[in-house]
Amino acid sequence: MASLRPHPSPAADKFNPAVLGTTVKRTGAVGWIDPAGIEPSPSARDYRSLRRKEHIPNPERAALGGSIPRREAPSWVSFGTMPITTVYLIRHAQSRPSEQVRYSDWPLSELGRQQADRLTGLLLSLGIERLVSSPFARCLQTVQPFVRRVGLQVVVCDDLRERHLGIGPNEDFGAIWRKSWEDFSFALPGFESSRDAQRRFVGAMTRILRQHEGRTIGVCAHGNVIGLYLNHLDGRNGRETAERLMNPDVLRIRAHDSTVEWDRTFQLPGLEALATDHADTPIATQ
Repeated sequence: MASLRPHPSPAADKFNPAVLGTTVKRTGAVGWIDPAGIEPSPSARDYRSLRRKEHIPNPERAALGGSIPRREAPSWVSFGTMPITTVYLIRHAQSRPSEQVRYSDWPLSELGRQQADRLTGLLLSLGIERLVSSPFARCLQTVQPFVRRVGLQVVVCDDLRERHLGIGPNEDFGAIWRKSWEDFSFALPGFESSRDAQRRFVGAMTRILRQHEGRTIGVCAHGNVIGLYLNHLDGRNGRETAERLMNPDVLRIRAHDSTVEWDRTFQLPGLEALATDHADTPIATQ
């Protein structure tokens, strides 16, 4: 089985765990948030207790009016002999880009922090068993309230990081953005092309799926690389698909045998009421 540990990259050295405000352990390019230093809420104990019960709620089975006995089947639906692996692909909440802050350390905006708090309640219904995240601060801050609530660890995978177009937040990146979707080999000198970023992210997702077969996983990442991943799954998903992603957003990916698909029928109840358009992202002036 392939290891989740990605190849080291310059971006890994730029991550500053201090911006998270939570203990982060790292091994090379992979680390995890240690919930031992976080005071669990009563709901965290309830959540862990729920997962240990003989019967656990399951979104798929609930639609049929029942639950799956844990001793007979975990929280996946099986067709034939192969289990379904479910990944909830989470785009981070609204961030606050700044020329004075390192790209990987851009924090959530004040609204983004509120979104992260409200997102926690929505994620509780999904039965997420493990979280894997980009090392960038805006992703870690998005899942931090959920981590505190349920007491899960967050595995940090560097290959889930955002692709840097090579321009600052105050520059007009429209032309570069469009060019990067029209020509997947295009890149400014010293930066990733769409093809390279797509290959990196697809590799990370493939390893995550292989390591968590039959389980329900949350993966927190970024709009550009999520869009490129959707394009990998179906070439009809292009720039317009990526531009429709919200902050935050939650997509469901289903993997069965050798097939990986984006479940377009899934909509997380309550998400639309708190999500914002990426165009509304505030740019810090100092």
